[in-house]
Amino acid sequence: MRAAEPQLTNRHNTRKSFSQSMQNNYNARLQEIRDMRNEINLALDKLDGNGYSDESTERYP
Repeated sequence: MRAAEPQLTNRHNTRKSFSQSMQNNYNARLQEIRDMRNEINLALDKLDGNGYSDESTERYP
C-alpha cells in the first residue's frame, strides 16, 4: 500500500493545482467581463448625455 501513496499524493496535488488554475482563469475572465461592462455603461451614459457619475453606473449592474 505504501507504494501507492506517492502516486495518490501526486494525483491529489495535480488535481488541486488544476482546480486552482481553473479558479484563477475564471476570476480573470470575470474581471474582464466586469471591466467591459463598465466601459459599455460609460459609453451608454455618454450617449444619453448623462456624463459620468456613480449613480449612472448603478443603472447597469
